[in-house]
Amino acid sequence: MDVSAWTAARGGVVRVSALMDAGASRHTIATARECGTLVRVTRGWVALPGADDLLVGAARRGVVLTCVTQAARLGLWVLASGPRPHVSASPHAGRAPTQEAVVHRHRPLVPRHPDHLVDPVENVLLTVAHCQPFEAGLAVWESALRQGLVSALTMRRLALPSCARRLLDAADVWSDSGLETLVLPRLRRAFTGPGERIPGAAFGRTSAFGRTPEPHSPSGMQKPSRKRAGGGPPRRPR
Repeated sequence: MDVSAWTAARGGVVRVSALMDAGASRHTIATARECGTLVRVTRGWVALPGADDLLVGAARRGVVLTCVTQAARLGLWVLASGPRPHVSASPHAGRAPTQEAVVHRHRPLVPRHPDHLVDPVENVLLTVAHCQPFEAGLAVWESALRQGLVSALTMRRLALPSCARRLLDAADVWSDSGLETLVLPRLRRAFTGPGERIPGAAFGRTSAFGRTPEPHSPSGMQKPSRKRAGGGPPRRPR
């Protein structure tokens, strides 16, 4: 078994037990470490030399990457992630790297695999909902839905807290970018009264900065002309 190739295919950082379950013997793993093909991260974890620092750090500290940190790694539209990585720890975990990272302890929406160092996208969106301001969170949610990483139907089937439900209800998969996500809610607030809502299509589906809709009367009817039949100026009222 080529332990280097197997480890590389799984992100470069793996559990020793996962390697052994895949068919590697203790002797093979020990030999790889002696040759420098694998390096020890912490008890139970090994990595390739030069592996992703964030994954190595997550394995070393017993956490998973989540929130805006993992959202950015997935290629989602993140307004700002800050200098510290966002990680998730078990709600009952004793020590967590609070000085080195932003630590989330929310109960996950979907179970985390013990061999994985990154959160599933459903949990990523949950932590974003708890952590980020509404518009920044909405940009991440719409980006995930637009790219097909998760569906709105799947999210609706989960036990979402109110902050996540609000983002899901507001998400528009037709937004072309994070900038459009930021613009459309502000336009809706500017052009609607309390309790009213204008669908995204009313602003043009191509882009918030593209075409604008044709003016129309609220009833959809044209105003009648005051011009008299047969021509001539309109009759003056008496």
